[in-house]
Amino acid sequence: MIKLLVFNKRKEGVSREEFREYYETIHAPLAKGYFPMVLKYRRNYLNYEQSLLTGRNAEEYVPLADFDSIAEVFFEDWAAFEAFREKSALPDLRAQIKSDEENFLDVSAIRRYIVEVDGDSPSDLTDEVGRDGYAAVESGSVQ
Repeated sequence: MIKLLVFNKRKEGVSREEFREYYETIHAPLAKGYFPMVLKYRRNYLNYEQSLLTGRNAEEYVPLADFDSIAEVFFEDWAAFEAFREKSALPDLRAQIKSDEENFLDVSAIRRYIVEVDGDSPSDLTDEVGRDGYAAVESGSVQ
């Protein structure tokens, strides 16, 4: 399993609500349509207010976050990832994706990282987590 993490920052002048709405209704469907080799494409939105409740001194660190969302892009294997890279490098497709990104993202702030996945597999969690990003937890398992 290969996972690409993409840290995105909203474009100046775009509210958090506008950012999420555009990402979910315009950009994500566009990207999904072009990249069938992607196993799972999950978007996570930073919740500034609730993040303050996560621990001591959180109020000092949350305002320093230089991103508004983290996208998780899962691939079955390196071959699928390479197919994604090759397709995303096609000039016409790249131009279309970049043009769309410029509608809501600070494209100069996008950061991408490949990570190694350990622990629960994405299929164990993806269907149990609602659109709001929260899962009901009972008796130590996701319900």
